[in-house]
Amino acid sequence: MISVNKPERKSRMLQEVWQTLSRSPRALEPKWFYDAEGSRLFEEITRQPEYYPTQCERDILEHQGDDIALWIGPHAYLAELGAGNGEKAVLLLKRLINPEAYVPIDISEASLESAVREIHKAVPGIRVEALCRDFGDGLDWPSYLGPGRRCLVFFGSTIGNMEPEAAQAWLGRVKGALRPGDKMLLGVELKKDPDLLNAAYNDAAGVTAAFNRNALKHLNQALDADFNVDAFSHRAFYDPKKGRVEMHLESMMDQTVQIGPERLHMAQGERIHTESSYKYTVEEFKALTASAGFETEKVWLDGRGWFSLHGLSVL
Repeated sequence: MISVNKPERKSRMLQEVWQTLSRSPRALEPKWFYDAEGSRLFEEITRQPEYYPTQCERDILEHQGDDIALWIGPHAYLAELGAGNGEKAVLLLKRLINPEAYVPIDISEASLESAVREIHKAVPGIRVEALCRDFGDGLDWPSYLGPGRRCLVFFGSTIGNMEPEAAQAWLGRVKGALRPGDKMLLGVELKKDPDLLNAAYNDAAGVTAAFNRNALKHLNQALDADFNVDAFSHRAFYDPKKGRVEMHLESMMDQTVQIGPERLHMAQGERIHTESSYKYTVEEFKALTASAGFETEKVWLDGRGWFSLHGLSVL
């Protein structure tokens, strides 16, 4: 597994965390959810009865996976951004014709280790090259992987965590790592009944709330911060005007937090915005990807029309 230098990563993390926490309104990037515990909690979220995206995406892969594999074509390098445990990739890899390699890319080493184990068990003999890195700035394609056709896969709906302008810019940077003929398979959550959206982010078991607060636990461990995690409450709601679900952590008391050399003062009721999750129509997302230099060749929907996989090619 290829990993970035850990002291360098900690220094960069501190800089990025403080930059967003010290501004108004306060915020954290969603990627800080994902230490080992955060990855475990997210997997638990996907098993909650209120949470539908994972099942919708699995429905697409199980019933339309052969068509997706035909679209990707034979002898492809399949690189998955935010690979998690690699469970969804297995459904696709089993259908691909002679894939050259599977390249899981994730910020969490624990998730990558799990993905490598699961892929080797489920798809014996496939070459796996795991990369531990933050792909938020784009993607530097590893030169040692060879010149074959490339297909980037971005399952889930992480693209929705970006502001639309930022998503367009990020897609433009990702396009820089691809060549004419390369492809990208991208998961997008579609607009639907707000009651379904609100329930999905406020599950009765409280797993999403624990996942939200785990971002603070991650900062405590990674940056020697001293957040009192129990002094923050989970808030999540759908904003129909903006077309997004917002997640926040609300301080239940006046408090001061040490984060490395910095001190963060928070008043009771003040919030940290931890995630936005934009929902799109198919046509809205086609327009977004076109503005970043991609052509939408295929769109696959689950049976209820709640989730989509977009098959993109480089213009």
